[in-house]
Amino acid sequence: KTHHLIVIPGLNDDAKINTIIFSLVLRRLKNNPNFSVLIHMVHWRDGEDFQPKLKRILELAKEKKKTGLVSILGTSAGGAAAFNALCEAPNIFHKAINVCGRLRRGAGKPTLDFAARTSPAFKQSVLLFESREKQLPLSLKKRMMSIRPFFGDELVPANAAILEGALNKNVYVGEHMIGIGTALLFPQQIVNFLLN
Repeated sequence: KTHHLIVIPGLNDDAKINTIIFSLVLRRLKNNPNFSVLIHMVHWRDGEDFQPKLKRILELAKEKKKTGLVSILGTSAGGAAAFNALCEAPNIFHKAINVCGRLRRGAGKPTLDFAARTSPAFKQSVLLFESREKQLPLSLKKRMMSIRPFFGDELVPANAAILEGALNKNVYVGEHMIGIGTALLFPQQIVNFLLN
C-alpha cells in the first residue's frame, strides 16, 4: 500500500513563488519510492478560523487512508497543525512531524502574538496543541517527531519547539528558513522516522 505524506506549509503558503520553492525543496521526498507526497495549502492568512482548516486536513487524510498509510508533516506554522491532526484522529494518521514549528507560546521573542499577527488561525492552532500537550499519552508522543535548527531559530524559541516524550532532532544549521530547507533537502531522519 501507498504511504501518503501530507505536507502543510507555513504562513506564506499563498505566495506563488514560495509554493514553487517549497515544491523544489521537497523533491527528494517526492522522489522517494516509499511515499506519495501531497502539499496541502491551509491558506493561513485568509482570516478563517483554524477549526475548518483542520477539518479539511482530516477529510483529505480520511480519503487517502482508503489506499494506504497516512502521515503528516508541517513546516513552521504547519507544525502545530500536523500535531493537532494526529491528536484529533490518531486512527487515521500513522505519524506526525513538526519541522521548525511553534508548539506552544514559549518564552522569549518573538512572542506568539507577534508571530501570529497576520494569522489568527495560526495562533488558534498553537494554543490548541498547547492545551492538549499535558494529556498526551506517551504512546502518541512516540508517533511525533520535532526538528529544529541546532544553532538557533529567530522565529521559534527552543522552548516552544521541543516536545518531551517525542523524538526531538536537530539539523546542524541556524535560522528558521535554512533549518526548514536543510531538513527537507536532506530528509533521511524524516524517512527513517516514518518507515520505522
